[in-house]
Amino acid sequence: MGPVGVYGVLAYTVEQSKHEIGVRMALGAPRAQILRLFLGQGLKWAMLGGGAGLLAAFVLVRFMRSMLFEVGPHDPRIFASGVAMLTIVVLLACLPALRATKIDPMAAVRSE
Repeated sequence: MGPVGVYGVLAYTVEQSKHEIGVRMALGAPRAQILRLFLGQGLKWAMLGGGAGLLAAFVLVRFMRSMLFEVGPHDPRIFASGVAMLTIVVLLACLPALRATKIDPMAAVRSE
């Protein structure tokens, strides 16, 4: 799916949740709690996707050995950099949640 797809899905989820964010804020939820909610969801999906990707990479690496140049088939730096990139993308994708917490709760509730 790639980083752009991950960002798009998470940003879309936040955009669709603006009404819910407005209701939570109107009921007194602090902004930090709302951010933790979306960061937790994003990191959960990143961990699941990263784990599935690592598992698939370990299984499929034998088919790609001929395409690897100057890198071992089980190089931990390569795998760690892939997981780190996915985590950074997820954190950046949660930025719309930060913007959503800055809107007026009543405006978010009325917009639906």
